[in-house]
This record gives sequence, C-alpha cells and structure tokens, in this order.
Amino acid sequence: NAYCGHCGAKLALTTSRKWRKLPDGSLDDTLRVRYTCYGKLRKQTECTGQTGYTVHILDEIIDKLVRQVFARMKGILKEQLITKRYERELAERKSHLQTLQAQRDKAEKDLLSLKAEILACIKGESALPKEILAEMITTQEEKLKEAESLCESASAELEKTTELMEEVAKQYEELISYADLYDHATFEAKKMIVNQLIRRVDVYRGYQINISFNFDLTPYIEGE
Repeated sequence: NAYCGHCGAKLALTTSRKWRKLPDGSLDDTLRVRYTCYGKLRKQTECTGQTGYTVHILDEIIDKLVRQVFARMKGILKEQLITKRYERELAERKSHLQTLQAQRDKAEKDLLSLKAEILACIKGESALPKEILAEMITTQEEKLKEAESLCESASAELEKTTELMEEVAKQYEELISYADLYDHATFEAKKMIVNQLIRRVDVYRGYQINISFNFDLTPYIEGE
C-alpha cells in the first residue's frame, strides 16, 4: 500500500547486490532492499521523484508514526475519546440532514412554481408549451420524491444514537487492541496491523510521506 507521491505509481519491493572489494581482498556482496517507483523504473510515468527508497528507513518512519498514534491513544481516557468521537459524528449527521432538507425544500418550491405556470399556460400567458411543461413537472416530481427519500434515510440514521455509540465504542476497542499488540508483535504481525490501520502511504523525495488511514484517527493525532 505504498505509492510514489509524485506520479502515483506503486512502490515495488526490489533487491540488488552491491559488490565491493574489501581491504583484505575479499568481496562484499551486500544485498540492497529498496522500495522502487515502478512507473519511473519502467518509464511508464513522467516521475520527478526518487527512483527508490531504502526499505529500513521508510519502514522505521512508518513504525515511529504508528507508535506515536498508539501512545497518544493510550493517553486519552476511553470515555472522553468515545464521547468526543460520538459528538463529532452526530454533528456531521445533523449537518448532512440539514443539507438534504434544504435541497428537498428547493425541489418542492421549484415544483410549486412549475405547477403555477400551468395557470399561466391555460390563460395563454406562458411561453412554455403544455407538453414541455408537463414533462418538466414530471421530472421535478421525481426529483422531489428522491430528495424526500434521502431526507427520511438521513433522519433515520440520526435517530440511531444507540447504534452510533456502539459503533464508535467498537472501533475504539479494535484500535486499542492493535495498540496493545503492536509493541510485542513479530514483524509479520506488525505488517498485518499496519495494513489494517493504513490504507495508503504516498512517499515523496526526502522520505516525506502522506498517510491515508482506514479509520478516522483525527482524535488520536490532533487530540480533538
């Protein structure tokens, strides 16, 4: 799940041997393991980034960041974290519902305007032909029906406060279980935990990275 931040190509794991002669006359054939930009290596992309990144350097950066997130997590009271996460999710759902309600109200207003145009059409005062007007009304009625359906769904989701709290608590328990395991896990187990935690890592020149998580980790990273 590592990608070149410059061209978006996958970073592939590559190995090579670096031969060098030692002072005693023997040959050192150190194995080099790197993450290589596949797009630049195969000339498939016009990449301006590095061709490769040393594996242990990039891995250590990710490892350090994961440890920081888990340490931050353990330093926040469970009840405090869950409550704040719940309040944030609830606010987002309310905002979403309000947006949908505004769209529904506009669709209803537009439909009333079109129906009012029928009277003008009957009086011969409308510039719209009856057929076009009828088609527009049908389309607007479908639009209003869809908007009402979306409002009902969003309203139902907003009312599921118990389920929402349980969902937030479940996510916390899942993340904290990773935090407890990580420090003493084998390398392979750490890879599995990181893959569960991180969706994508974009790597830029100088080992600058941008990480996309599978979970909303804002409370753990920013302390919100």
